[in-house]
Amino acid sequence: EPIPESIRLSPEAKRHFFLIFKEAINNISKYAMARNVTLSLQLVERRIIAEIRDDGIGFDPAIVHHGNGLKNMKSRAKALGAVLFTSESSFTPS
Repeated sequence: EPIPESIRLSPEAKRHFFLIFKEAINNISKYAMARNVTLSLQLVERRIIAEIRDDGIGFDPAIVHHGNGLKNMKSRAKALGAVLFTSESSFTPS
């Protein structure tokens, strides 16, 4: 269903939103070894709930330090007044 005018995103918010998703998809394609990725968007009580799930290998955020991807995603979410959650539930230490 269409998003109500009162919830429309500013161009800056759209950019942050897009770049969060772009980084997530990039990370999945480079590191997750996923076969399937699911993207969902919902409007719940005037909030946009966005979720990306994959069936990849997962990661331990305490160990991942390759770049600024997660840090940038969290910073962009904060700029949106949002919260970024990561789920590393499929991570298995070697």
